[in-house]
Amino acid sequence: MVKSKKTMIKKICIYASSSTELAEHYYIQAKELAAELAKKGYDLVYGGARIGIMGTVAEEFMKINRKVIGVIPRKLNLKGIVHEDITELIEVEDMRKRKELMENFSDAFIACPGGIGTFEELLEIYTLKQLGYHRKPIVIYNSDSFYSQLIEILYVLQRENFLKKENLELVKELINPEEVLYYLENYHEPDDIKKWF
Repeated sequence: MVKSKKTMIKKICIYASSSTELAEHYYIQAKELAAELAKKGYDLVYGGARIGIMGTVAEEFMKINRKVIGVIPRKLNLKGIVHEDITELIEVEDMRKRKELMENFSDAFIACPGGIGTFEELLEIYTLKQLGYHRKPIVIYNSDSFYSQLIEILYVLQRENFLKKENLELVKELINPEEVLYYLENYHEPDDIKKWF
């Protein structure tokens, strides 16, 4: 795939679970990633919750005074769920508007472990890149092999001609903070995205 200009990245969108019932290692791995991103001077865009992995990453960015922008649907803007102490909290009408604003505010996207909402956000931002609506980096943070089966499905799609081989490169599977930082710091926009066979 031909590469074009280097991308300047400031705000990172992190998609992640809001569950408080996960194994402890998921929170620890997300915390480590968020801490390294924050130390490098990135700001955070996320779903606005104070709980789960979402809350964990927000806290890490705030610890060193990085900007944290949360976007939360009105239905979820509830005491105990919403993070009221972040830099900026934006309430929107619904999930569709939330995703749109998060996309517009962000220069890059990282999917940490999450449920169907996180999968949906990841696959939508991937689809939009494949269709040429943006050229921003997308990272699948595959800590503890959480996303390995999804990666496997992407390769099945490619083998069966549902997905172009080159478009597998539109997302990057990475497993530790060092890899993520290196990828973001050296990312170049693809300039020849083509969906159709």
